[in-house]
Amino acid sequence: MTRKIGIYPGTFDPLHDGHLAFATQALEVCGLDEVMFLPEALPREKPNVSSIQERVAHMNAATKHINDMNVIHLSNDRFTVRDTLPLLREQFSDSELSLFVGSDVVQTFLYRWENLDAILREMPIVIGMRAGHTSNEMATVIDRLEKDYGFAIRYTLIFAPYAGMSSSQIRGASSAV
Repeated sequence: MTRKIGIYPGTFDPLHDGHLAFATQALEVCGLDEVMFLPEALPREKPNVSSIQERVAHMNAATKHINDMNVIHLSNDRFTVRDTLPLLREQFSDSELSLFVGSDVVQTFLYRWENLDAILREMPIVIGMRAGHTSNEMATVIDRLEKDYGFAIRYTLIFAPYAGMSSSQIRGASSAV
């Protein structure tokens, strides 16, 4: 039987309850077997993040007692379709993959993602709805992409607790103490 795995790329500095709530809800709603957190060593537009080693160690500690959540670290420093998709295909060749993204990331699909059509053609996206974003906003972006690419995009919206939580808020609060 083919395993269904959610790939959840991000900075995760730190991994927090919002990430875990989204992953937990998505496991159930999408009928997944596992979520693989994929931290980026050099995240875009995010200077001064903790080292990848620190983030991976924290993530491993936070997920070690959760059977269906794990952390992977690939050889490339940044999640890009061109570089990451082949690595995912190789590592999970016998699995059906879904890509996890926040609704804030979906809003960048129209201008930031080179070769996005390759990943959208191959796997469904699971969208974690952030506070302040609407289903209609996501549908507008997806509709535009479907018109541009000429194929239907498979996606699921996930409404989970802690939708307003962000790692930058947590880092800001801890540095103020």
